[in-house]
Amino acid sequence: MSRTILLLLLVFISVTAFAQAPQAAPREPSPAWRVYWAKQEAIRKRGTIALNAEQERIKSELCADATSTVDIGHCYEHELEITDGNRIAYVRAIGGLLRLAAPSESGGATKPAPVEKLPLDVAEDIWLQYREKGCRSVSDQSGGSLSGDLYVTCLLEVTQNHIIELADLYKDLWH
Repeated sequence: MSRTILLLLLVFISVTAFAQAPQAAPREPSPAWRVYWAKQEAIRKRGTIALNAEQERIKSELCADATSTVDIGHCYEHELEITDGNRIAYVRAIGGLLRLAAPSESGGATKPAPVEKLPLDVAEDIWLQYREKGCRSVSDQSGGSLSGDLYVTCLLEVTQNHIIELADLYKDLWH
């Protein structure tokens, strides 16, 4: 009985081993795919640099050395320019990844997507209006000599928060 079971087991193993299709060797990626991946990597690098720079700035105490109201105002205006530059660089990286056309199924290069307004572009235009109106409202409420400083610091904080929000919304583009 045990010989029969052993014989049946050997036959079964032999049949299943021969029935499996041979594994094809993995294909080498086409040059078009290599170019695509290189472009992706370059765009991601630019976006990561801008995001990391702003994350570090958020952790730091901006304008800590400014002593007078005028110095503080000028300092925050300068910091806002840097933050806006990082936001623009990060948004451009996201847009670049969204616009980047993958190679065709045959592995050949595809035509680049036309430069068109993406939903991201429309959202950013609306967000800029929101930022302007929201911060203008905050500064107008306070009135007085500090309203200009409140406006700039509001723009700075809202922009920094927006960069972090974009990083969360578009995190899948970085994988």
